[in-house]
Parts: sequence; structure tokens; C-alpha cells
Amino acid sequence: MINKENYYKTIRDAVHGNIIFDKKIFIDLINSVEFQRLHRISQLGGTFMAFPTANHTRFSHSIGTYCVTKKILDNIKNNTLSEYEQTVTLIAALLHDIGHGPFSHAFEYIHNIAHEKYSSAIILGDSEINKILNNYDSKLAIDIAKVIDKKHNNKIMVQLVSSQLDADRLDYLKRDSFFTSVPYSNIDLRWLIQNMEIVNEKIVYNYRALMNIEQYLLGRFNMFNAVYFHKSSNAFEVMISNVFKRVKELYKKEFNFKNNIKLIEPLIKSDKQLSVKEYISLNDYQVLTLIDRLTEEDDLILSQICKMISSRKLLKLVTKEEYDEFVKKCDNNNIDSKYYSYVLLNKVQAYKSHPIPHSESIVIKTKNGELKLIEDISSIVKILATIETKETVYYIYPEVFNIWKK
Repeated sequence: MINKENYYKTIRDAVHGNIIFDKKIFIDLINSVEFQRLHRISQLGGTFMAFPTANHTRFSHSIGTYCVTKKILDNIKNNTLSEYEQTVTLIAALLHDIGHGPFSHAFEYIHNIAHEKYSSAIILGDSEINKILNNYDSKLAIDIAKVIDKKHNNKIMVQLVSSQLDADRLDYLKRDSFFTSVPYSNIDLRWLIQNMEIVNEKIVYNYRALMNIEQYLLGRFNMFNAVYFHKSSNAFEVMISNVFKRVKELYKKEFNFKNNIKLIEPLIKSDKQLSVKEYISLNDYQVLTLIDRLTEEDDLILSQICKMISSRKLLKLVTKEEYDEFVKKCDNNNIDSKYYSYVLLNKVQAYKSHPIPHSESIVIKTKNGELKLIEDISSIVKILATIETKETVYYIYPEVFNIWKK
């Protein structure tokens, strides 16, 4: 059973101040090898290439998401969740990103398996986290995985951890804004929580919080355009992908590597899901160290891409016409353009409309007590719901021709 004895542990956080843990199970999970690995997984992938202070981690974001969830559970009106359900929700918030790979979402360019699948594998599989959960309660791991996978019957628990206005987004928008010093997402979290309540098994927001939610959605839209899809961040992440692409190609050709690539061998041998042990051995530090060493390889393409990353000589954002001209010139010079260019589709949608029963909908309680979709009473959100930006961007490395002349 989950312990009920008095317990009190504090972790100090730059965004939320003191974060309080009142059950030992939370600290046991934080001290697990899988959770400690998140110290070595960046929250924003290659964004530090554009914003030098954006070096915060999935570790700090995960405890921040726990903090936001706890504040909501402690203050939301008409809280219908049992103590067990609240504990499951808090652990799901704490572990929701446990399956992220090196450089977070950038890893999904390399290994086309969603991080949520690895989160479930770690929680349910052969891991220290699974042993800790089972030691407290045999039902915990399954219930937590169901919340993270959006399959739990209690939609309040799912909505808190994963929805269009959840604890995850409330933390990462404030945290990313703080560490990039981009002020678009300075959300008034206390006012938002003060105006939350549960009605008919649905989290709704008092009309007084309407402007706050509008600011949150606009902030998210602007953060994608200004930060998450910054040209330097994109370039770094696709170049990391190109390194793995080249290593995989050479490995299949039985290339004689100077450096030991055993750590990433399971990743380049197969596109299948890795074992928990293989997966948690991968982190940002391991990848960057390997890239530094691969600069010494005899393969010109591999060594050069790695040198470009190490010295921040990034791919350049260009027009489609410039991209087409570059590819043509590469072909004429017998240069494999795919390692020195990239085409990427950036998609942003700040808010997607869903009917009221749906866990993704944002519902406002009006002055007269009616429940309405936010887009039905906010012209700003109504416009945002119609906006889905899709931009194809093109990257090249023009200096490649000088390299191949040498």
C-alpha cells in the first residue's frame, strides 16, 4: 500500500519555487536510475544553439509538471478524485516524459518510435521504476500507464496530465519562456488554478480566467514560431539525425570504425523498439561525446557533419529555389546532397476545437452558470481554432563544395 505516514521533502525550482513532496514514493521514483537519466536529456533539444541559456532538462520539467498537478489537485473546486486516484495522477505527471530520448523530440527524427511508447515500456517493463511501483501497490504501474496513454476511464486524471490545457503544457511554457528569456508565456498560474473546478466529470474554468487562457493559447502559438521552430534549433536537430543516418549506412556496409559505436549499435541495427536497458543507456551527453569522437573517422561525410555540429557550423535556412539549385549542383559534383540538406515541415495549431464531453476541449463556466466551449465566447480563440500553420522549410550547407575540393 502507498504509505500514509508523515513525509516532507523539498526541491527548490527556478520556476515554481519550493516543490513539496509529501509521499516517499515520489522521491523513490525520482531517485530511480531511469528518472535520474532525465538530468541528461535536454528539454528543448537543439534550442540552446539559438538561446544559450535554454539548457534546462526533462528532469526539471518533470518535477515542475508534478508541482503544477499538485497545486491543481490541492485547490480545484469540487475535487472528486480519491486519494489513490490523486496519487496515480501525480505519479503520471512525474513520469509522463520518462521515455524521452536524446535531445527530446529530435530523437524521433532518428528513431521513429514515439517517446510515449518508451514511457509505457519503462513503467510496465523491466525497470527500477516498475519495481518501486509494484513494491507500493501492484495496480499502480498499470493505472499510471493508462493515464499517460490516455486510456484511463477517469477522464479528469487524463485531462490533468494530457490535454490542450494540462499541467505538462502549463509547466513547459513557463519554464521554456523563463530559460529562453522569451516573454510570450508568462502565464498567471495561480489565477488560472483559482478559477478551475470539476463539473460533470469535466475540468471547467470560470469566465474570470478567460483572458488568462487566451494569453496561454497565444503564448503557445508564439513560442512555437519564435522558439520551438527556430531555424538554428531545427538545423542542429536535423544534423544530429544526419549523423545517425550516415553511421547506419556505413554500418550496413561493414565500415571499419575507428571508434567504438557499441552504445548505439542496437539503434542502427534495427528500426524496432529497443529494450528498456538499451534505451535508457542513451542520453545527450553520450551522443555529443560520440559525435566529437566521430570527427576522427576516415569517412569524409561522417567526419565533416560531426565537425560542423561541434563547431556550430549549421545548415542554413534558404528558399526552395536555392535548395533546388543546391541539390542540382551537388549532383553535378557527385556529392550526396542528403547529408548536407534537409526539408522539414513545421506545423503549429494553438487550439483544436472538440465537443464538450471530449477531454481535449476547454470549457468555460459563464456568469449565469452555463458551460460553453471557449471558442464560442472568445473571438480570439475562435480565430486560433481556424489557424493551422504549415510551413515547409529548406536547409543547405553551401560550404560543402569548398570541403570536397580539398
